[in-house]
Amino acid sequence: MQSKLVKNFKNFIFQEKLFSGGESLVVGISGGADSVCLVELLLAVQKKFDLEIKLVHINYHLRGEESDGDEKFVREFAKGKGLELEVVQYVEIIDTKPPKVLVSRTLNPFTQGMEDSTNLEERLRDFRYEVFEKIREEQECDWIVVGHHQDDQVETFLMNLFRGAGIEGLKGMKVISENRKILRPLLNFSKKEIKEFLDSIGQEWREDKSNEDNTFLRNRIRNELIPEIEQKYSSNFGKRVGGVTKQLQCSLKITEEVIGTAYESVVNKKDTLLIVDVEKFSSLNSEVKPLVFREIVKEIKGNLKNISENNYREFEKIVKSEKGKRQEMKIGKLRFEKVGNQLKVATING
Repeated sequence: MQSKLVKNFKNFIFQEKLFSGGESLVVGISGGADSVCLVELLLAVQKKFDLEIKLVHINYHLRGEESDGDEKFVREFAKGKGLELEVVQYVEIIDTKPPKVLVSRTLNPFTQGMEDSTNLEERLRDFRYEVFEKIREEQECDWIVVGHHQDDQVETFLMNLFRGAGIEGLKGMKVISENRKILRPLLNFSKKEIKEFLDSIGQEWREDKSNEDNTFLRNRIRNELIPEIEQKYSSNFGKRVGGVTKQLQCSLKITEEVIGTAYESVVNKKDTLLIVDVEKFSSLNSEVKPLVFREIVKEIKGNLKNISENNYREFEKIVKSEKGKRQEMKIGKLRFEKVGNQLKVATING
């Protein structure tokens, strides 16, 4: 008899239109319950959707023998399932140079801020997705598939909420990230459901003991806060957060369309320089202006890290200023220069 989770997984695939048939997949597998469950579920629907499954495991070598144990487990698991597996070794070099190009499946990322767990987590994530994308392109696969689940979504939502994030941060992860070719088929399922399913089929997995270390904010949220909320305030908290993030994603999509239209009406690009028409920008709705400003920064900088409301206030002062002389402001390595009715935005060299 087909398990409840397999049935729900199939329904979720149809609901989200994840597969049309014949897709080739690069599937990340750590050896943990979520990624092992992901592979089991994909195998359960493999024939129905004619899926080609290729596994990729990354050994970060951060937990000594345990990391090597994870690799051994994954190798045996893949062999037992008759699946193709590529194992990638992560090597961190003490260096301050930018990341090197992915060569022979090894990347040497930044090591500055090694003591900062957030920086380390970001480097590992960037490395992981660069590897997945490299393999996807080389093997001409359709999608990268990862095992993010409902609990991951809740943890991310709460972390970003505590940091004061806006809609962009609170919208959480998408089931389908079209531009990055990433699928998250487990995003509607809880860790509890995942582990119960694996127990029901007698499939083992590896536990990462570092997840029990409550020194880190994410672990405290996972191990202390969420269980407290579910026990005392809302037993369906995970589902409710999932509903909220989906609504925010829909709202953000509409907002992005509005901002995109406004941005194109006031900004022209000339090589690496952005030129803002001050008069047109001033005529925009007051709620739209700061969002267009963020798009301007993102276009030049590539991201919105360390960009605050105060930065926009400084920008707004220059826009509103009626002084005839040239005016300038800087945000990190960005220069904003106003001359007449034009405001030029560029990266500061060096």
